[in-house]
Amino acid sequence: MYGYYDYSDIGTFVSAYLVAVLIVAALLGLIPASIAKKKGYSFGLWWLYGWMLFIVALIHSLLIGEKKEK
Repeated sequence: MYGYYDYSDIGTFVSAYLVAVLIVAALLGLIPASIAKKKGYSFGLWWLYGWMLFIVALIHSLLIGEKKEK
């Protein structure tokens, strides 16, 4: 029978791809988080922000000023 394809491994491929994308996004989130940490902001919140919206968070972290101590 022609035109028959075995798609049994497609779920494994998609899962591996999704995990790889999430790991890369998590690593990229470290960049704006470290920039914001040097300026006195919370590393964890900025990492989450960078993980979700890397480009926006990177630009934002570069443009924010130093946090003033009270």
